[in-house]
Amino acid sequence: MNVYKLTNQENKTYGECCWTPGEWKTASGEGELCGPGWLHCYESPEIAVFMNPIHAKINNPCLWLADVRGNCLRDGQLKSGYTKMRIIEKIELPIITTAQRVEIGIRCAMAVCKDDAAGWAAEAAMRAAEAGQAAAADAAVWAARRAAMRAETAAGWAAEAAMRADTVAGWVAEAAGWVGDREYNLNLKKIIRE
Repeated sequence: MNVYKLTNQENKTYGECCWTPGEWKTASGEGELCGPGWLHCYESPEIAVFMNPIHAKINNPCLWLADVRGNCLRDGQLKSGYTKMRIIEKIELPIITTAQRVEIGIRCAMAVCKDDAAGWAAEAAMRAAEAGQAAAADAAVWAARRAAMRAETAAGWAAEAAMRADTVAGWVAEAAGWVGDREYNLNLKKIIRE
């Protein structure tokens, strides 16, 4: 099965683990997904890039097509772990801008929000962000957050993530992942690609 793996420019991951194309690595399959018992990967290039700020936190990452075998442990759409993996070939890294991350978070909020006011506020925030009107975007997102918090806690997190430009990548990834996987079963890959 093909998956996607992030490394740094020296083909290393957490703990200075060095990856060589074509060479299999194995893990025990014991413990939590984020522990040393699993080799980590993603189901799509977009999810790999989107989740990087809160998972691997690799500056200037390389993206690899990888092959996996053995046991699997998944965190929904967010991340997978396998007991056997090899990187195959380096592929182009998708670019997801801050504005796109904000839009992804807002789209997740809109998808789960039952309150029309929250949807309108989120739409206003998205349009203001596109137009570069930071103050208007902040105000609209704050309104979306307030309305969304009444309807759905996760939607509120996504809207708050969109508002906080200083940590937008990690916050939006965390909020969108939580909304998409745990509670509402959104198709995060589809939302990111839109």
